[in-house]
Amino acid sequence: MRWLQNVGWLLGAQLASLPFQVAVVWLAARGLGPADFGRFQAIVSLVWLVALMVQFGQVSSVIYHVRSGAMELTQGLTWSVLVWCVSSTVACLGLWVCEAWVREELLLGVDEATYRWVLFFVPVLLAMQLLGGLARALDRFRLWAETLTLQQGARAMCLLVALWWSPEDLLAACVALCVAQCAAALYSARVAVWIGGWAWLRAQQSRAALRYGLETYAYVVAAQLHERVDLFLIAAVRADPVEVAVYGVATQIANRVRMLPVSLGGALFPELADRKTGNPVRLTAKVIRATIWAVVGVGVVLCFLVPWVVPVALGDTYEAVVGPFAVLLVGTVFYSVQIVLARHFQAVDRQRWVVVVQWFALGVHLTLNAMWLPTWGALGAAMASACSYAVLASLLLALFVVREGATLRELTPGLADARRLREEVLSRWRA
Repeated sequence: MRWLQNVGWLLGAQLASLPFQVAVVWLAARGLGPADFGRFQAIVSLVWLVALMVQFGQVSSVIYHVRSGAMELTQGLTWSVLVWCVSSTVACLGLWVCEAWVREELLLGVDEATYRWVLFFVPVLLAMQLLGGLARALDRFRLWAETLTLQQGARAMCLLVALWWSPEDLLAACVALCVAQCAAALYSARVAVWIGGWAWLRAQQSRAALRYGLETYAYVVAAQLHERVDLFLIAAVRADPVEVAVYGVATQIANRVRMLPVSLGGALFPELADRKTGNPVRLTAKVIRATIWAVVGVGVVLCFLVPWVVPVALGDTYEAVVGPFAVLLVGTVFYSVQIVLARHFQAVDRQRWVVVVQWFALGVHLTLNAMWLPTWGALGAAMASACSYAVLASLLLALFVVREGATLRELTPGLADARRLREEVLSRWRA
């Protein structure tokens, strides 16, 4: 099946990028010191959060409308360029107006020069995301996989040069990230050459793209706040850059596990959006079972490695990573289920249910953080994350069973699923 090949490209990109991602964390942690590394983590999280929030859900909208036949590829390119112009302007103006508050409260007092590079970083990252959406709509997952790998490899190389040239310099590290992001964005621009032209959009197409995108946007805002707000809450409530750095490392490791459901869901979305796909409920249930086994398997291995690898690699300060990471790993199982189900509902244009459930789970997340974070710090934030994702996954599973007609037997992973997953991984590895 074509979508399995696309999963292979996405997982391959994540695996190829993994050494570079580890190198970036190690270089930044060792080269900047705990306090500036905390600020570095806050900058990266803020840029990703802003870029995702100002795209107004149009990456998913372009994929959906092109794959479903409602929009030509040339029209998708035109729409993506228009979205980039508007979104970049909104992001830069918003960050400029709120500069004083963002620098002091969210970025733990970074200097003005570093903040200017943050303003440059957002539009470049946004361009890569929109172009990557076009590549996936065109079924060129290989280009998107190569772009992601190039992005992480360029980050590691640029950061190595920057910190060798100017040790313990947060500004130099931020410049290095921007240079790497420019390289990745330029590489992803190949998709525009393949499409080869522009086309006017009809008013009906624009309205449909906006409507779908805004529904996705409502989901994305809640999902990204749910995933990333912990770091900023720790910075605001605890005001300790070292604790932010520790929690940032814990989430970085947990995110390496989350690459599995993200890759599976990312390949599943355009496949289900294609009207030729038969029995989407059965396919989604199959992906959920495989995802649970994959996450549990990788998680067990990391539980043995993290307690001794992280302190050796990053220093004794980061021994505190173990507790938050273990709790985040439990939450990642629930995260995996909800991300696949969210992609299913988006692909069949029933994402309003997901929006409501995601905002409710975000409310649970913020409430639990307010209760646990002041006392437990990073561990409390991890506990709030795990519990809220458990609520979110349970509600989406209930909707999937009641509204889509899935059965609990279809959703329960068995040993046969583990064997099939193992055989599939081995066959892809040999290929």
